Amino acid sequence: MTDDRRLARDPIAIVGMSGLLPNARNHREYWQNIVDGVDCTEDVSARSTRSMPRA
Repeated sequence: MTDDRRLARDPIAIVGMSGLLPNARNHREYWQNIVDGVDCTEDVSARSTRSMPRA
């Protein structure tokens, strides 16, 4: 067995989560939005994109 396969079977623990979720204060609200079919898309203004790096 390769090391990769052996390591993939070792148990892991997720000890926390973080994120910026549209129209939700936490992951529970975000999931409820998904379940309810809420459209959480927003237009991004030119002003708010000025500080973003160019692709």
